Amino acid sequence: MNETWFLRFNDDAFTHYNTSGEAETVYIVREDAKDVDTSGKWIDALFQRELGQKYKMMIVELFPRKTKPQYTRNILYNRYICWQAAHGDIEDYRMDNYHGEKYVVICNAKYVKLNDPPRLRRKWSVYDSCKVKQKKVDHILENMKETEKKLKAGEVLTLSLLTAR
Repeated sequence: MNETWFLRFNDDAFTHYNTSGEAETVYIVREDAKDVDTSGKWIDALFQRELGQKYKMMIVELFPRKTKPQYTRNILYNRYICWQAAHGDIEDYRMDNYHGEKYVVICNAKYVKLNDPPRLRRKWSVYDSCKVKQKKVDHILENMKETEKKLKAGEVLTLSLLTAR
């Protein structure tokens, strides 16, 4: 699929969503984070960061779906209308000061060989996740530099490393 397919919608916010890593985070959590029940919920990517070549950490918040998009036969257009519905619902929830369930999701890199043209592509695979409260999210983000130092020193990225006090 063309990597810039989303540009056809001429929507700066949707373009940002697709180029910032948010779309990838939503996809990974929805498809691969088995401990995160996303059925009937929108996923908002609060934070995502690659930590070296081996790890990716994401923090997401889930919101109940209010809007039910009317999907078409056009898969790319469906992605756009799904994003519009999610974006609108999440914005409404935020204006009402609603806070959804938050999860930390940790991935490691797997490399997949592609043949045409020959190259390796990094694919993220979820290996751990857990539900967290806002206080824990704040702690994780405040201590990100310390976590990165530990990873450079050879430690393995785990939930306990992120959430330790």
